[in-house]
Amino acid sequence: MKPFDLLAFGSLTLDTFVALDEMELENHGKKEWMALPVGDKISMHTKSKHVGGSAANTTTGLAKLGFRVGVYGSVGDDESGRVIRHLLEHRKVFTAGLSEQKNTPSSSSIIIMTPDGQRTVLHERTTYTHFENFPHGIPETRALYIGHLDKKESPLFEHLSSWREKGDHLVIWNPGKTQFAEGFKNFLHVYPAIDCLILNREELELFTEKKGKAEEIAQQFIDKGVSRVVITNSQKGAHFISKEKTFFQPTLDKREPVCTLGAGDAFAVGVVAALLQDKVPEDQLLWGTKSAESVIREFGAQVGQIGRKEIEK
Repeated sequence: MKPFDLLAFGSLTLDTFVALDEMELENHGKKEWMALPVGDKISMHTKSKHVGGSAANTTTGLAKLGFRVGVYGSVGDDESGRVIRHLLEHRKVFTAGLSEQKNTPSSSSIIIMTPDGQRTVLHERTTYTHFENFPHGIPETRALYIGHLDKKESPLFEHLSSWREKGDHLVIWNPGKTQFAEGFKNFLHVYPAIDCLILNREELELFTEKKGKAEEIAQQFIDKGVSRVVITNSQKGAHFISKEKTFFQPTLDKREPVCTLGAGDAFAVGVVAALLQDKVPEDQLLWGTKSAESVIREFGAQVGQIGRKEIEK
């Protein structure tokens, strides 16, 4: 079998986008909060339904760019699971690593939209992939992409270093809340295996429990063995940090987003696509920026994904 360009590990969900007819936004500290009256019945309208989750968003985006990709994750034995599998296969994503949990509904999210395109995600994780046997059965691949893994899926990390040492493989890591809760020190044995760590500014501070300049905080990961760190900062731009260089890529499109869901995954798609083609770091951030800015112009984390011609312009 021809080697894969990338195999992705992470969540797969069916996302429902809704807008509320009554909503107030309040500022508390640095955060903006949705305010809803308790006891009322609030009308809503469903804008759309889409397949989502880090593993799905990443592989569909890279497949559209022409890469040979596969997904490792789990779905339930319900209609949502069949929809997720069908969409991935339609997008030419290899699904042999997609397991089905019996008598279990697929993981899902409800995304509540604000008038200016921001969102709050209500997420229910119901399916899990057990990686006790990793990397047994994993086909040959140039790269691994690891998204948010639940605590039950953490055995993958225990075998990552030994797998990394067996060949010239790239490992890209985009961790989630479970990893942030465990803390920076819990992954000291993992960092030397990571070629590219991708976080947003808020996640960076959560993971390290540090405040300050993004470049200075990210240096902690470099000191512990991570090759490069990419930090997105909403509509301000993105940072690249490695031992050799540090630089900043501002945003290109200053318009307000239609929907920000999936922007982080889309940014990762652009970065990884450039990395797989041995592009220089400046191009990696440029491609990530183009990819993310295309996705936030549409509802759904995959609708706005762009092809090779668009990203190479």
